[in-house]
Amino acid sequence: MQFGFEPALQYNIILSENNPENEYLKILFLNKNNVGKVCGVMRFCDSFYNENGELL
Repeated sequence: MQFGFEPALQYNIILSENNPENEYLKILFLNKNNVGKVCGVMRFCDSFYNENGELL
């Protein structure tokens, strides 16, 4: 947990359905009151994905 960043998966934030346990996706909450209000799928612009929608 360098510089206060934590694994995003523990907050149900994933990079893709194909790779939900991405070890590089981290999160830092600046307001700890919002910890339970956050979840979702992070999405890059289309150029980061192949023709099958998989992250390159």
